[in-house]
Amino acid sequence: MAKFNEILVGRFARFVQKHFAMKGEVPMAQLSSDLQMVMEFNNGVENRNLEGWELFASGFSVAAVAASSGAVRIRNPAGSNLIAVMQFVTGHGDGLSNATLTFEHLVTNVDLAGIVSTAGAGIDPRGRPQPTCIVSQASPAAALTIMLEKQLVTSTSVDFIINRNQEIPILPGKALQIRMTDVNKALGVTFTWRERFLEDSERT
Repeated sequence: MAKFNEILVGRFARFVQKHFAMKGEVPMAQLSSDLQMVMEFNNGVENRNLEGWELFASGFSVAAVAASSGAVRIRNPAGSNLIAVMQFVTGHGDGLSNATLTFEHLVTNVDLAGIVSTAGAGIDPRGRPQPTCIVSQASPAAALTIMLEKQLVTSTSVDFIINRNQEIPILPGKALQIRMTDVNKALGVTFTWRERFLEDSERT
C-alpha cells in the first residue's frame, strides 16, 4: 500500500540503513514525520578519533639510481577489514631539473622491494601508533594499472590532493603509488591518511 509522501529514491534510505547497520524494513519510507535524520559528525579533525578514524603521516625518499625510476607505494592489505582514506599527497624530484611524477592506482596484494614504514606513523596519540597500511619503495618500480594524475615538477613540490573532494578511499587489496617516470632522479613523497575499521554492514 502506498504511503503519504512516499520516498521513491532508494539510495538515500539505503545509505541510512547501511551506515547505521539497521535491520528490518526501509528505515525512512516516507517524508514528513518519518524524515527526521540529521547527521553532522565531521566537525573537525580533532574529533575524528571519536568517530573511529586514526590519523597517520610519513615522508619517504627514494635515491637516484642510474637507468632506473623509483616509486613509493601505500597498500591496504586484503583482509584488513579497514578502509583508508588518502587525504594529502605531495611529491617532489631532485630539484636539479624537470621531472615527471605519476599518481597511480592498482588492485594488488604486492609491496615494492623495500618496506619503509609499518610503524611509527601515528600522529594522534589517542589512536594506534602503527598503521595497518604498508608503505614500500623501490627503484626500479613498474607502473601501476591506472594513472590518476600526471605532473611535471621542477625544483618545487607538487600536491596531488587539493581539497576534500579529491580524497581517495583505499579499500582492502588496493594500493596507491607515486612514481618518478624519469631515470636517475631522486624522489620524495609525503603521505597523510586516515584509517578506520569497516562496519559489518559495509563489508557486503
